[in-house]
Amino acid sequence: MAKKVWHLLCYDITQPKRLQKVHRFMKKRGLVAQESVFFVYAKENQMQTLLSELDRIIDISQDDIRTYPIAHPSQVWMAGQQTKTQLLLDQPITKKQKPWQKIKSWIMPATKKPRSNI
Repeated sequence: MAKKVWHLLCYDITQPKRLQKVHRFMKKRGLVAQESVFFVYAKENQMQTLLSELDRIIDISQDDIRTYPIAHPSQVWMAGQQTKTQLLLDQPITKKQKPWQKIKSWIMPATKKPRSNI
């Protein structure tokens, strides 16, 4: 059985409309590291499917997409402005919890309006 591994997916899209399509597509399938950089947790065949779907969106003569297998996103050296994703990745994921569930619970917490003491 194929094992899921982490990938760092980066892209450089020349046309703004295609760039938006790729970004929306990737936001549903990976964790945002930077504007054009995502962490993707997938099996080899899932990664090939994802890349095939991206291939239908981009113009291969003008755009560039690259993936790099990594041990874990926490192993990627980062400096400067950090994202919410980095804070999430510093915490372990339990076996029952998928990486996406952990992120959704942190990015979209239940918000309550503060009570006014007036």
